[in-house]
Amino acid sequence: MAFPVAVAASVRSPGFYLVVNLLAGVTSPGGGALRAVIIGAISAAGDLTADTEIRTSIRGADVAETGFGSGMPGHLAAKALFAEHPIAQVDIIGVAPPAGVAASGTFTFVLTTPPVLTAIVLRFRIAGRVKDISWNPGESITTAAAKVATAYTAIQNDLPCTVLSSVGVVTVAAKEEGTYGNDITISVERLSGTPADAT
Repeated sequence: MAFPVAVAASVRSPGFYLVVNLLAGVTSPGGGALRAVIIGAISAAGDLTADTEIRTSIRGADVAETGFGSGMPGHLAAKALFAEHPIAQVDIIGVAPPAGVAASGTFTFVLTTPPVLTAIVLRFRIAGRVKDISWNPGESITTAAAKVATAYTAIQNDLPCTVLSSVGVVTVAAKEEGTYGNDITISVERLSGTPADAT
């Protein structure tokens, strides 16, 4: 089954697009309840059938999480919508993920002369979520990086990206392939602690 489109599939900009069918539906649509539809890419964990299934009248963001996959744009849109309008009438449609690889970025902990002797407090910002991490005396770069991954894994279903660590390197990768992840911002700032050999 093909869906009528309001905008070309090549358009990737966020916005509001509308198709009005004047030949169908009730004669006075102004009196009917308003409905919304969320269309988004499906992750490997999502159970929507791409391009053919419409899941109607979902009852909360958990259904969108099951359909699209945790942290996918469709799931996060549903969370925001239901937070504002808990009794909204919402349908969801899944599409195949775009071609390409997922955007990613890294943070690398460096310590010239281990172990670190003075506590360092670092403020991480990943996709708008702020976490302060303390790199404590005696901790290795691997332990410090793992703290970052653990802090963000705890809010995984609220993030459009995964946060993993290995041997002092924290890797942040978008959950959706293609250019979507290029808009996810990441940064780190040192709040306190000044060991010159620890960066």
